[in-house]
Formats: sequence, C-alpha cells, structure tokens
Amino acid sequence: MAKKKIDKSNVVLVNNLDSFLTKCKNELKRSLANDKIEWSEEKFPGEKIIYSISKGNGTTANSDHSKNLWVVPLLSYAPQTIFWINISITFFYREEIEKHELAGTSLKVFKGLIRADEKHPIFRAEWDAQKKDSKIYHEQPHWHVYPKEKFLFNDNSITKDFYEMLKEEKEEEKVSFVNSLKEEDEEIVLPFIHPDIVELDNFHFAMCSLWHKGNKEKTKLEEATLPIWMAGCTNYMRSQLIYLTTKNLSRLVIPT
Repeated sequence: MAKKKIDKSNVVLVNNLDSFLTKCKNELKRSLANDKIEWSEEKFPGEKIIYSISKGNGTTANSDHSKNLWVVPLLSYAPQTIFWINISITFFYREEIEKHELAGTSLKVFKGLIRADEKHPIFRAEWDAQKKDSKIYHEQPHWHVYPKEKFLFNDNSITKDFYEMLKEEKEEEKVSFVNSLKEEDEEIVLPFIHPDIVELDNFHFAMCSLWHKGNKEKTKLEEATLPIWMAGCTNYMRSQLIYLTTKNLSRLVIPT
C-alpha cells in the first residue's frame, strides 16, 4: 500500500526530536532554576505522543484532564511553595515520513502548599499548531482560566465558610428571581443557562494576536522559537504572580 502523502506546508515538522526536547529542557531549567528537570514520554492510541516534565524538585498534582502530573515550583514564599507548574509538549509521529509533527504545548499552573493533599489548577498557557483547513481557529498562543478555582489567597477556614455562605445566598436569589418572573408572566422566556453547561475555561484568551495586521493572519507555532517562548511565558507568569500576591499581602491584616 502506498504511503499517504503529507502536505508539509500545512504542519510543523521537527527535524531532530532529541535536539528539540533538549533545547526546551535547557530553557526551562534556566527559567525555573531547576537543574534536574527531564522529559517523560506517554504514547496514546494512534500517533499521539506527549512529553511532560518529570523529575526535578517537585511533587504531583491533578488537573481536569490528567492525574498525578509532575509539577515543579513556580513561585515560593519561605518556607512554603504556593504556585507550581507542569509543562508538556504534544506531537504526532508521522510514520510515512519518519518525522514528528509538533501539535502544541501546554503550561499548567497550580496553587497549593507542598503539604496539601490537593493542588488546584488555576490557569494555563497554550500554543497549538493550527492547520490551514481547521474549522476551529483559536488565536495562538492563548490563555485558559479555571473558573471553579476560587483563588482565595487567605486560605483559612473562616474565609472559605464566608465565601460559601455568599455563594449559597447568590444562588438562592438567582433561583427565586427567575421563579418570580415566571409567575408574573408565563410567556417570558429567559436565556437562563445553567453554570455547569458553559465553562469559562473553554474560552481562549488571546495572548499575542495579530489583529492589527488583519483577521486572517495568526501567530504561527515554530520549532525554532518555541523553546524561547516557553521560558519567556514561564518568567512572565511568575512575575505576575509576584505582583498579585505581594499586592494582596500588603493589604493583609494580621490579628494581634
């Protein structure tokens, strides 16, 4: 059987996989100050292969898609680490040309103390290689947020109880308000969508779009620049988390 031809202009092919993974690893070692980082390989049915960071100073965490991801410190405040990161790169192995097609990368950030049983995902950065004939054309690269993570910086029981109380009252008000409108006029149709149906984490928040150059032009994923982008994105996330947490710490009132 003749091998299926691949339109090379429509995909991102990696010439030397080992060399590419080494470049990415070295950039991340510097940006995360973690010399022990390595890649672990996970193969899936078909041609899909995911390389995720492993080893290095870190621990495990769970996300909505994966269990026991290896995460390494992204931001620490002595003596605790608060924010963690997992980084992965996805490929498709094209046997017909014996090359790896670069599908994309994902940088997932988690919140949680090192002794905590769970570490919760709060947001992630992604850059996917999108083909010309793709019907779904999200801006690349982009951010995702996890709306179910409440991001309570002051993570004590009183804060959590107070937050849950406010949330319950808000939900009760929403239900009673909708019911009251229906009682007044049964012909009114409300565009009411249950919050579990639409999740904000499916919204692709553009990171560096080229809208000013025209709607059809996109930032292309490239082998040569991806390692540098991964390190730069990691450094930026850390700087923003420092800004966010120090801003909250400056307003934190310590009981006497």
